[in-house]
Parts: sequence; structure tokens; C-alpha cells
Amino acid sequence: MYKCFVICLTVFLFSCSIEEKKVSAPDRSLVSSVTLKSLDGQTASVSDLLKQHRANIFYFLISDCPMCESYSLNINKFSEKYSAQGIASVGVFPVQGYSDEEIVSYGKNFHITIPFYRDIDFSLSRALGATVAPEVFVLDSAGTVLYSGSIDDWAYTTGKKRLEVTQYFLEDALENIMSGKPVDVKSTVAYGCLIE
Repeated sequence: MYKCFVICLTVFLFSCSIEEKKVSAPDRSLVSSVTLKSLDGQTASVSDLLKQHRANIFYFLISDCPMCESYSLNINKFSEKYSAQGIASVGVFPVQGYSDEEIVSYGKNFHITIPFYRDIDFSLSRALGATVAPEVFVLDSAGTVLYSGSIDDWAYTTGKKRLEVTQYFLEDALENIMSGKPVDVKSTVAYGCLIE
């Protein structure tokens, strides 16, 4: 009886260690047809952004979200580490009530060096299924989502954080991509500020 309990408990705890998000694959043509607006007023089609790189990390951000502020070092680290290897990073702001100046100020205050785009009509957010910030989507050059969800397991539910990160979902996915392996964990649940 005790042995059965220990086995069941082990299986339960292991199954809860990674909360994978069950999502259907987004329509690649819908994702590729989206146009974003840069902070200098230029438009950029997602399909053009995708074609330029082996893969693209789309970070959904909100400029006054504490979780987005907390992950600024990670964003810069991944940009510096992977850009030379053909993986680009892009910040996407799916908000209407913030000025370009507020977004620029967020980038300056937290020394974020990646390009920022606005998703004013939420078309990319809806196409990919982004619901919170920060939430990441890694797409290959054809628009296939290779990974989506949280950067790591620091936040394990809304408003609750671990003392130490134990799982590095985004970095693990990027390492799999760089080594030509399938991504082990394709999606996780992201926790943060609601995209509204």
C-alpha cells in the first residue's frame, strides 16, 4: 500500500512539474498576413520579419507590467546570445492606451535593445493566442510556432513567484532549435499582466 502511494505521488508530482498549455496550432497564413507598426511609424509585415531569420522570438510586453520589467535582463541576454546565430528578438506591445513615448521610456529604463512594434488592433495577439505579458512565441521562418508560453518557471501562478528558477523553457527551446533537435516542451502556461 505504501509503495503504491509513493509511486502515485511521484507520478502526480512529475506530471505537475511542467504545466503545458494545450493549444491548437495557429493558422500560419493568418500570422504571416499581420502587419505591425514600429515606434517610428513604419509598418512591418510579420512575414517579412520571419523570412529574414532562422527563427524569431516575439515577446509580448506591456510597458508598466512589473513582470515585463523583471524579465528585461533575460530579453537582452537572449537577444545577445542568439542574434548572431540567426534568431531575432522582437518586442510586441498589444496595447492601445500607451503612447510611443511610454514604450520608448520602458526600453530606455530597462536597457532593452530589441526592436519594438505595436499590435494596436491585437491581430497578432489573436492570431498567436497571446493572453498575458510577458508571453513569448518562437516562430521559424515559415511561421510555424516552435515554442510558446513563459520564459521560465519563475512565476508559477498569477502573482506568485519561486525564489529560484528551476526550468528555463525559452532557453531550452532555443538550444534545441540551434542544435537541430525538436523542441522538448512546445508550450507552457504564461503568467503575467492580462492583454486587454
